Amino acid sequence: MRNEFLTRKLSNLFFLPILVIALGFGGIFFVPQFRLTYLTVAAINNDSLTLIPEIIPFSDPEIMTAQRGLYMNNGSELAKLPTVAQDSYRRYTWNQFETSQGTYNWTEIDNHIQTAISLGQKFAFRIQAMKSNHSGVSYLPSYLTNDQSGKWVNGTFLPDWNNEFFLNRSQQLLVALGDHLRAKGYENQISWIDIGIFGQYGEWYVDKSLYPSSCDSSRPGQTDCFASDANLKRVIDMHRLAFPNTRLLIQAGTYPDPVIYAMDLSDQIGWRDDCLGTPGYYNFETNSNYTQMWSILKNRWQTAPVVMEYCSSGIYLDHADPNQDDGARQIAYYHTSSIGNHNVTFDTENTIDKFLNNAKHAGYRYQIKSIMIPWLAPNDGSSFDIVSSWENVGNAPTYEPWQITYRLINIDNQVIWEGNSSLNLQKLLPTTTGQTQTDSFKLSTVVPAGSYSLQLIITDSRAAAKRFPMGLAIKGRAADGSYFLGKITVGNPVMTPTIGATPIPTATPVPTVVPTATPVPVNSGPVITVISPKDNATIFRSVWIGAKVSDPDGIYQTKFWFDNVLVKTCHKNETNCNYTYKANFTTGNHAILIESFDNSSNRNRSQVIITVKK
Repeated sequence: MRNEFLTRKLSNLFFLPILVIALGFGGIFFVPQFRLTYLTVAAINNDSLTLIPEIIPFSDPEIMTAQRGLYMNNGSELAKLPTVAQDSYRRYTWNQFETSQGTYNWTEIDNHIQTAISLGQKFAFRIQAMKSNHSGVSYLPSYLTNDQSGKWVNGTFLPDWNNEFFLNRSQQLLVALGDHLRAKGYENQISWIDIGIFGQYGEWYVDKSLYPSSCDSSRPGQTDCFASDANLKRVIDMHRLAFPNTRLLIQAGTYPDPVIYAMDLSDQIGWRDDCLGTPGYYNFETNSNYTQMWSILKNRWQTAPVVMEYCSSGIYLDHADPNQDDGARQIAYYHTSSIGNHNVTFDTENTIDKFLNNAKHAGYRYQIKSIMIPWLAPNDGSSFDIVSSWENVGNAPTYEPWQITYRLINIDNQVIWEGNSSLNLQKLLPTTTGQTQTDSFKLSTVVPAGSYSLQLIITDSRAAAKRFPMGLAIKGRAADGSYFLGKITVGNPVMTPTIGATPIPTATPVPTVVPTATPVPVNSGPVITVISPKDNATIFRSVWIGAKVSDPDGIYQTKFWFDNVLVKTCHKNETNCNYTYKANFTTGNHAILIESFDNSSNRNRSQVIITVKK
C-alpha cells in the first residue's frame, strides 16, 4: 500500500540507525537517522509531512535572544540568567570622551563594543552632560566649565542648556562619535542610542528650581533660565544628525513637548522610562499634561521599542520601592521589550522569581505552531513549498531585520543550499491566531541528489552585524542557533512499491505552461464539481478553493493549481477538497486549475478564471 512507503520514509526520519533501501538512486545507501525529540508528526501525506514543534512553556528558564527581556547594565547583571544577556547597555559622561576641545578618546567605548561582540551582544548607550544636581563635580570637559556654559551650584556644575557654545560643542561631540562608529564598522553593532545630553543623568529632567527664570529672547546671555523648547528640539536633532541609521530612544516621563517632537520625526524612534514597578508612577493615560503625548506613545511599540528600568530602593524619596506585581502589569500594558537587569531590591513579596518571570513577558516570543515539509525536493528547477504557521505570544515584535533561512545540510555537516523565507518578523505583532507562511523554493542540479537534513536558522540580515541567531519559543535549538526540521530527499527517485502492494498510479505530467482562459479538454476520469470560486469571480486578499470529486474507481489524488503553482493536494479517497490560498496577489486575471486522478490513473481537470483587485 501507499502508506507502507510513507511508513518507511517516516522511519527514515525518526528512529534509530538502520540500513535503508532507497529506490531510484541506483541501489542502497546509508542515510543518517535522527530521533526528533521535540517534533511530533501531525499529518502524513503522499508528498509532505506536517510536524508540530514542542513549545517552551513560560515556566521554563528564559529564552536568551536579542533585544527582549533583561539587558546587561554597565557590564553587570543583578539576576543570574541561563547565559549572558544578548544586549549590553552603558552610560558615559561627556568628559570620558573629550579630553580637551576637539580632542577625543574613544578607547573606552571601543573596548566595551568589542566585549559585547565577543559575547554575541549588541550595544546600547547614552551620553550625559551631568548626573545629579548634588553630585559635587562637573562631567564636562574643563574648557566648558566657565560662566558662559553654565554655573556652579553647591559644587555641582549645571550646564546652560541655551548657551550656543555649549550646544555647538554638544553637536560636535555626537557627530564625532557617529563618524567614529561608522569608520570602525560598529554601526550595525548598536542596538539603540538614548537621546541624552539634556538633564540629570541625560534623562530629560532638571530641577527647575535651579533655573528660576523663564527664557526670554530679549535678554541674551542668560544662565539662569530653563531650556527653551527650540533648544530641546535642537538636542534631539543633533542625535538624528550624528546617528542617522541607528535606533534612537527618548525619555518619556518628563516634559511632553520634546517627546511629541521626537515621535513625529520618525516612527522608528522609541521611548524609555524609569521606575518600572513603582505604583502610580506611570500615568500617561490619565494625566492631562500627557494627553497628546500618550496618543502617540501608546501605539509606538508596534514600530519601535519601549525600554524600561527599575528605580532602586531609596533613590527617590517620593517613589515607593518597586513592586513586581505592578511591574508585571506595566510591562504588559506598555508593551515593554527590554528591561535593565539592575536597580532592584528583593524581599519576601518582591522575589527574584517574580522579577525573572516578568522579564520573560517582555518583548517578542515567536513560536512555530506547525510546519509542512516535502518528502522530495526536486533539483530540476521545479518548485517545492515549505508551509509554516507562526505565532507571536509575546507583547511586542522584534525591531531588527531578522532573516528566516532554511538550509540543507549534508552528511558531512556542510551547508549545501540556503533559501530565505519572505516572512517579516518585524510585522508579526502579538496575536492569538497566528500567521501561515508559504515559501516556494527551487533547486538546481548543483544540489546533488541524496538525503539531507533540513534546518531553520534566523540571523540578522545585516552582514556586518555579529549577533547570535534568534531563539524561538520551541525546543530543539542547536549550539549554532539552528533548529532541525527533519530529512528531505533531493532528486527525482522512482518510487517502486513493495512486493504485494497496490501499484501506485502513474499520473500524466502536468503541463509546464501557465493555464490560460482557453477551456481545458475533458478526459475520462473523476467528475469535478467546483464549489468555489465561481468563474469570473472577483477576490481581494485571499481565495477559498473548494471542489467535490467522485469516480466509480475511487479518488487517488486532487490538486489545486494557482497560475501553475501547486497550492494544495488532497489525497486518497478525499472527495471534498478545499483550501484558503493567501498570497501577494497581483491585480488582474488569474487561472485556478483543479486536477483529479482516480485509482485507474484517469485524470480530469476543471478551470476557473478569477480577477484580483486591491
